[in-house]
Amino acid sequence: HFQQGVSGSFNTMSFTGCEFDAGLDVDAGHDVQNLYVSDCVISGASVWTGGMSHCFIDRCTWQGSTDTLTVTGGASNTHWVNCSFDTSGAGGAKLTFNGGSYSGIVVAECHFGIPGTNGAIYLQSTSGSRGIQIVDNHFDRTSATANPYIKSADGDFEGVTIVGNHFMRDGFGNYVEDAAGVSITGIFKESVFGPNTPPD
Repeated sequence: HFQQGVSGSFNTMSFTGCEFDAGLDVDAGHDVQNLYVSDCVISGASVWTGGMSHCFIDRCTWQGSTDTLTVTGGASNTHWVNCSFDTSGAGGAKLTFNGGSYSGIVVAECHFGIPGTNGAIYLQSTSGSRGIQIVDNHFDRTSATANPYIKSADGDFEGVTIVGNHFMRDGFGNYVEDAAGVSITGIFKESVFGPNTPPD
């Protein structure tokens, strides 16, 4: 149980069953490889900076911040699987990719809370990326917001696959499209969409 912020390069390391009360920041300036994080609870905003590769994050929960995890400067062959991004009702981008190149990225079977203006997953900027898979995730909609769930602000995000995701109704039974919004928005190049629920 870490009560203070934890930060480091964490090359070829694992964290299992840990609690981080003030975030887990990864300094990948030293080309972090083979980081394994499993069954951890991470409170507060975390920033993971560029150069990550072959990392696996499994069954972790990010909570208590509007911007739960920001990955900057690129990453490759890194997976988030069965994770939860929950801000206890606060909006905000839950998982942001900003700057650098991304390839072999998988976000699968994760749960996302209420999206902010830029969505629950925000593909903010890249110097050239190919091969991001966003598959079989569950996106909450517990208010009447028209915010999207997934947003790309950079046309250099190429080859994005968004398939098998569940975009949920609000408490009145309405999808975001019923509030004149869209589930997925922005700039994508040579990408695949659907089938998702509701149908695209």
